[in-house]
Amino acid sequence: MCFNDDSMNHDGAYHGLFSHLELVRDLIAHFIPEPWVAQLDLDSLERVNAKFHAEALTRRDGDMIYRLRLKDSGQQVYIFFLLEFQSRQDPWMALRMLAYASLLAQHLVREEQLTPRGLLPPILPLVLYNGNTPWSASLDMRELIDLPENSPLWRWQPQMRYYMIDESRYPEGKPGSISGCLFQMEQARRPRVLVEVLGVLAQALQAPQHASLRRMFLTWVRQVAAPRLGLPTDDPSIDNLSEMQNMLSQRLEEWEKEFKERGLEQGLEQGLEQGLEQGLTKGRREEALNFLRRQLERRFGPLPAWVQDKLADAEREVLEQWGLQLLDAQRLEEVFQ
Repeated sequence: MCFNDDSMNHDGAYHGLFSHLELVRDLIAHFIPEPWVAQLDLDSLERVNAKFHAEALTRRDGDMIYRLRLKDSGQQVYIFFLLEFQSRQDPWMALRMLAYASLLAQHLVREEQLTPRGLLPPILPLVLYNGNTPWSASLDMRELIDLPENSPLWRWQPQMRYYMIDESRYPEGKPGSISGCLFQMEQARRPRVLVEVLGVLAQALQAPQHASLRRMFLTWVRQVAAPRLGLPTDDPSIDNLSEMQNMLSQRLEEWEKEFKERGLEQGLEQGLEQGLEQGLTKGRREEALNFLRRQLERRFGPLPAWVQDKLADAEREVLEQWGLQLLDAQRLEEVFQ
């Protein structure tokens, strides 16, 4: 996965989460709807620490490479999953995966990790994408080569196709899926959704064997998911997912109570919009402006000078529009677009 965001750093967060075999098994079982998946022995899944380099590409020990066996096979046939994480569109992803798969194949030859027939085991390049817009880049290397369909040169061109899991296609996750809960929380635009799914996740990971994954999810919620939605996670005594869910739920209730005491008739999800409208129509522009400023600071921290200037000069209609945009914005700049 190739996240470049700051916060905890999505790259580190996802590598940490998907270093747990139970989450990778869940991802394969729930989000690769191919008939051959039933032939995979998911219990044989293991992490491969393949280390290899190239001039323009570097793979390290921490990269996401897994292998597993096929069921009911007399041979030790391994399928290698080359898992890549992506948060931005990359039109050359098929070329990148071709290069990575080639490097992995060379590594397998050097390490003599071949099939009983002395051949390379199959490799499945898998990309997990969590960007804001649906993935539109080509999945097939051949589509990146400028040749007519009937060209005799096709037989000599490199071939590679990768499997894409686009989180935006699963805003509701999938019932019983741990990775589906991750997708829902990643795609959540409103705090209440995150808190509700966190409760489901806490229930799903109760078993003792999930202790390490629970801790990793707690770190991810504390440092990535909750701050992105402006939820406070500053209580160091919280050490499990259920406590985190209860604390965040309590904070939301406190916010809703605060908004209602200001005369708002709706909860947090609609409070900003109605608070601005009521405050402005009653001539309390300064109060409504302060309300918006507090919500911006709660979501994004101290406001830069350019934001302060915009707020100070904004007319009623503009403030209302910014209030609506804040509900779905993931970055401060998106509020003022």
